[in-house]
Amino acid sequence: QDLSSISGYVIMFSTEDPVTKIMAVQLLRVVTQVFVEGKKPIWIVENEGSIPRVSTVKRKNLKKSIKSTADNWGVQYFKINVKTNDGIENLMEDIAKTLNSHVKLEDLFPLTRQRVKAGAERGACEAGCSVM
Repeated sequence: QDLSSISGYVIMFSTEDPVTKIMAVQLLRVVTQVFVEGKKPIWIVENEGSIPRVSTVKRKNLKKSIKSTADNWGVQYFKINVKTNDGIENLMEDIAKTLNSHVKLEDLFPLTRQRVKAGAERGACEAGCSVM
């Protein structure tokens, strides 16, 4: 999917998660470079609540339902593996550099099969990112 065909942007992050805050800021910088006033709305969503891990909601099932929902709606689903702030900076810089080259969005993200285990930054929670 070409980034120019996107009709709007929603950027979400968690108040309690510094990594998602950094990603939201970087995504906002990228999005504002291609923003055309009145044509592509930008919504910033901040989650102030702490969502506890619940044993009845399994990560495997959640990931599958998100992917299948994206497939049903004809939306591209991407999975990335970013472990550090530098990694986030580099990823967002790569996206920003390629916006003007009209590269397909799926070519911007490295494929990975590893699960991210962050230490102190993420409070020992597993991390993931999807762009839809």
